[in-house]
Amino acid sequence: MLLRSMGLVSALNIAKALATFGASLLLARYVPPADFGLVSFAMPLMLLLTLLTDLGLASAVLRAPELAPRVIGAAHALLLIVGGLGAGLLVLAAAALERASGLPGLAHVLHAFALVAWLSIAAVLPRALLERRFDYGGIVRAELLALGAAVLGFLLLLAAGAGLDALLAFHLLLQGLRAAVLNWRARADCRPQRDLALARPLLGIGAWVMASNLVGYAARNVDRFIVGSVLGAAALGLYGMAYQFMIVPLMLMAWPVSGVLLNALSRLGPASPRRAPLVLAVLSLTATLAGGCAALVVVGLPYVVGAVLNPRWAPLPGLVLWLMPLGVLQAVAAYGGAVFFAAGSERLQFVLTVLNAAFVCVAFAVFSREGIEVAVMAYTAASVAVSLLVLVKMAHSIGVAPGRLFAAVLPGLVLCALPLAVSAVAGSQLQSFGGWTLALAATLTWCALVCVFLRHRLRDAIAALREVRHIGKAHEQHAE
Repeated sequence: MLLRSMGLVSALNIAKALATFGASLLLARYVPPADFGLVSFAMPLMLLLTLLTDLGLASAVLRAPELAPRVIGAAHALLLIVGGLGAGLLVLAAAALERASGLPGLAHVLHAFALVAWLSIAAVLPRALLERRFDYGGIVRAELLALGAAVLGFLLLLAAGAGLDALLAFHLLLQGLRAAVLNWRARADCRPQRDLALARPLLGIGAWVMASNLVGYAARNVDRFIVGSVLGAAALGLYGMAYQFMIVPLMLMAWPVSGVLLNALSRLGPASPRRAPLVLAVLSLTATLAGGCAALVVVGLPYVVGAVLNPRWAPLPGLVLWLMPLGVLQAVAAYGGAVFFAAGSERLQFVLTVLNAAFVCVAFAVFSREGIEVAVMAYTAASVAVSLLVLVKMAHSIGVAPGRLFAAVLPGLVLCALPLAVSAVAGSQLQSFGGWTLALAATLTWCALVCVFLRHRLRDAIAALREVRHIGKAHEQHAE
């Protein structure tokens, strides 16, 4: 059940990532990088609003040993109210932010993303309840329904010449239908209550989660504000697109699986001897998939950029080349949150996220004036250092030597090492169809050989996940 749940949420995020990237690449044929700069500037503000108004309650629901329906209903009502207030404030501030940033058209984008943020908040508690029941099948069906409708709406509006509004409509449709379906599925246990004070126990658990999320937000998004203000909208558009490729492993694997891992670790308890094998198994499989993903992206992107996009996007493959190794490392380090929260080490997670935010801020503040390429190199170096520290602390938390944890991550690093080197040496040759085809074939062959060579380690990781499958079954039976 646990392995199936992780597979379901990963498959869902693969579908969402493909749809999002496809929409971005298709739209890039019709709009300049400056328009993407508006979205790249507005998206962090929307994420900040979401983090401020979700109050860490999703993680609190997963960690709480018992939950009364009235407590859940009070928390859901609180989120709807706070989320609505936050969205209203962003709408009111949109015009002032447009003037302060010097980015024409930003207010229009912020108006749309304010509503997107509120719709996302409306789905927080219903989804967390379904996760708590290990009803990942129901979550996937609801999300896929919303995704299909959003893609259809995007294509129709793009064909009608809507331009950037087509992308805004995509996000609105996705979050709106997602919120509606998830609320309907969880309606029996998620009825809003008037007595908001009932949510106080969950707020106590979620406070550290929210604090860590806010600092993590700063680490992930301060770079965009600095790049936009120092280098302009075009450079921000390039960086924003490259960043989307870097977080592919996070989107497809780490972020969705982290919730499942937190759910499972919370049920096992901090003293269970099965915690370490479970965490090592998740890290090993994630690193392997992330490494293969990074290899294919780095090798395949140069030709796609030259064939599909206009010349203004030419610097994109070089930025992605630097960011993808970091994406692999961050994909495994991202599980630190689940490991630390399940062990009751919320403060450690907070300290690590503060350290990461400080490193990123310094890197961009010092090097952004040297150009986007130099800033990306500095960002990569700073984030790699913090990610390695997180992995060391994760090893201590689960009671294993750091070397054992790094050995679990090794397959992913080996997978992407050779393709990254090939792309760095023969980048211009990959822009031709013949060179691109040859490089992709060689990359696929390399990935297959590495997986065959490491098949026993991967098989052991899958076996470790299957050993704890009864967790999901037990909670599903209890929910029934």
